[in-house]
Amino acid sequence: MVFSPGHSLLTQNLLSDSEINQLIQLAGNPLNSVYQKPLKSIQSGETVSANIGSGSDFAEVRAYYPGDDPRIIDWRATARSTVPLVRTFHSELSRPLCILLDRSASMRYATHSRLKAAQALRLAVVLSAQAIKEQRQVAFNILDSNHQWLPAQSGLNSLKTMFRQANQPCPPGHSDHESDWLHIFAGIKQHVEQGSDLILLSDFNSLKQQHKKSLQALGHYCACQAFCIQDPSEQRVNFSSDIELVWKQSIFNLTKSQQPLLNQLIEARFEMLIDLFKQSSINFSLVSTVQDNLNPQRLVS
Repeated sequence: MVFSPGHSLLTQNLLSDSEINQLIQLAGNPLNSVYQKPLKSIQSGETVSANIGSGSDFAEVRAYYPGDDPRIIDWRATARSTVPLVRTFHSELSRPLCILLDRSASMRYATHSRLKAAQALRLAVVLSAQAIKEQRQVAFNILDSNHQWLPAQSGLNSLKTMFRQANQPCPPGHSDHESDWLHIFAGIKQHVEQGSDLILLSDFNSLKQQHKKSLQALGHYCACQAFCIQDPSEQRVNFSSDIELVWKQSIFNLTKSQQPLLNQLIEARFEMLIDLFKQSSINFSLVSTVQDNLNPQRLVS
C-alpha cells in the first residue's frame, strides 16, 4: 500500500480514544480469568488476598451477572431465593502481567486499513484491561527505536497513561529498527519477575532458529503467550500479473509464475515459528490485521 503525505496512518495515533474505550469494555468478567495458567518454573504460594477471584476459599454469595461461569452458580441458595446466585472466592495472590508490544519497522505495514502495530495495540488494550479488572498489575515493554519499559501499575487510569505511550503515530517507512530478540529476552529477565505472565505481540519478523535456546529459556522463566500479527498479504500472495515490489531500498520484480514458490516460503516460515514456540512451551496464536472481534476469552489458551 502506498500512502500519500497526508494519509491518516502517517499522522494520527494508531487508535482513537473512542476505540480504546470500546476495547476496554470487551474485557470479560474477572471471575472468568484468561490468565490462570500453571507456572512452569516456580509456584506462586498459597497466600490468600483480599481480592475476589477464582481461588478456592469461599468469599460470598452474590447475584448472577450475564457472562458468569455457570459452574459457580449456587443452586441451593438460588432455590431459596427469587434470583440466580453465584458463589465467589478469594483469589490467590495474582502474578503481574507484562505485555511486550512491537512497533518496529515490519509492524508498520498494511495492505488494508489497519497497520500491524495498530492490531497489536488493540490486543494489548483488551488483554491488559482484563488483567486490571482482575485487580492485577500490568507492565509494558514497547519495542520501537528505543525500548520503553513502563513499570507495573494497577487501575484503569494508569493503564490509559500507558496506552498514550504506545498509541503514538507509527508511520510506515519511517523506521529502520528491527527487533533484536536476544536483547529483548535479556531485558525481560532484567525487568520482569520470574513466574510473571508475559504476552508477546509481534510479527516475529526477525525471530530465527538461532534464537531457539533463548526462547526456550524464556518459556521456562515466564508463563508466556505469543500472538503473531500478520497482514493478509503475508499469509498468502495472490497477484494476477507481474508486479514490482519495493522493500526498503531494494526493488524486486516478481512474476505470476513465482506465486507457488512464494506461498511455499510463506508457509514454511509460519511452520517454523509454530515449531519454535511449541518447543519452547509457549502458546502461539495467529491474529490477522483484519480480525475485528478480539474477545479475550477466545484469544488466550
